[in-house]
Amino acid sequence: MTSEIASRDISIVVQGPVVGRADDPPAKRFTRRCLESLRRHLAGAEIVLSTYKNSVTDGLSYDVLVESDDPGGHIQNDVLRVWNNGNRQIVTTRAGLDNASRPFVAKFRGDMIMTGSRWLEYVGKFPRRASEWCVLEERLLACTVYARNPQSPYCFPFHPSDWFFFGRRKDLLDLWDVSLQPEPETSRYYENRPRPDRDVIESNLMRYTPEQYLWVTFLRKHGEIKFDHCHDYSGDAVRLTELTFANNLVLLEPWQLQIQFLKYPIRLHDWCTLYTHGDWLRMYRRYCDPDLRPGPDFTKMKRRLLYHAYLRPRWWAFQMKERLLRSRRPLADRAVARKA
Repeated sequence: MTSEIASRDISIVVQGPVVGRADDPPAKRFTRRCLESLRRHLAGAEIVLSTYKNSVTDGLSYDVLVESDDPGGHIQNDVLRVWNNGNRQIVTTRAGLDNASRPFVAKFRGDMIMTGSRWLEYVGKFPRRASEWCVLEERLLACTVYARNPQSPYCFPFHPSDWFFFGRRKDLLDLWDVSLQPEPETSRYYENRPRPDRDVIESNLMRYTPEQYLWVTFLRKHGEIKFDHCHDYSGDAVRLTELTFANNLVLLEPWQLQIQFLKYPIRLHDWCTLYTHGDWLRMYRRYCDPDLRPGPDFTKMKRRLLYHAYLRPRWWAFQMKERLLRSRRPLADRAVARKA
């Protein structure tokens, strides 16, 4: 893949709900700001807005409108009231890709903005690949937020970010050609099952996170992956996470991708669980290109300082609280009590 890609060869699939009403302040009209930023920095690209039926799209700048039935979401965390919207993302992304007409496609959330186009310089920058688990024709550019490092406190293997992808349309179609995640896996899987080892969020009930479900289901189309639940470290989970990321993705920081997330800030304790671009360079060297000599990972150094100085004591307190809750009453009993 050449890095000299013209914007006329790119389709941008903006997927998800239309965020911001006509009577909202301009700063709160996220989808409008998103589309305007794409027009500004990728003039000539085809913009495909893939959202839900009956969405208000008046005044929005797009080339193709795709409206799908909303498959609905599920509560994945009873305490924090966090929604699992993985199936919604699969529906809107796949519908948008089906209607994109250019050879290269960027998958983009409707609550992000683009601040430049220099990120295209990373296309084709890392040409060497390993033979094992080389499943895409070309690597996809992806974001480090929220690409979880399974050796961090959150210990989620097979967890790439699903915020942003860029690459050949055929590769994105392959990635997103997955079935919808069935119930009760999306919400109530651990309501009546034993909690897994290494479980760090006792109130979380889903079997896989949306990101894990997407990546593992995609990989299983190309080979065998043993991965039973979101904290499953059995077998080769960590090595295969690193290998499949190194061989099929390029993980870039938000500032490298020139994207900004408008919906909410990234929490400090989350930053310390994510891969950095420096981490990805070292995985690329380990599995693909032993001649690479990456420089110091200043992002990693900064996060380690934050973790030890500020976050580690709070993470310990959070873990103690979770263990206390678990020891007092099993999660299934608490769920039955709430229903009663």
